[in-house]
Amino acid sequence: MLSTTSKKNAQARTRLGLDTLRIPLAAAVPGPFGIELAEILIPGHLAPKNTAEATAEVLRQDGENIDLRYGGQRYRYSRYGLEKLDEPAD
Repeated sequence: MLSTTSKKNAQARTRLGLDTLRIPLAAAVPGPFGIELAEILIPGHLAPKNTAEATAEVLRQDGENIDLRYGGQRYRYSRYGLEKLDEPAD
């Protein structure tokens, strides 16, 4: 069980985004808003547990969606934000 102080620290960390991963892409690509992306931010609640990978691999990019692989997990970034895809990365 978390103490009151631990709960406040966990909430503050989540709110401030300190558990967010800033991952460089293996290759820069045009994003869904027309701006070139060289990195992706993965919030802690979507991040893989343990990974030693230095970059995220772009699997597909079509101008509206960018499909990525990082830490054995697939993600899609679109104008709606980043989502974790159910199918695992091969």
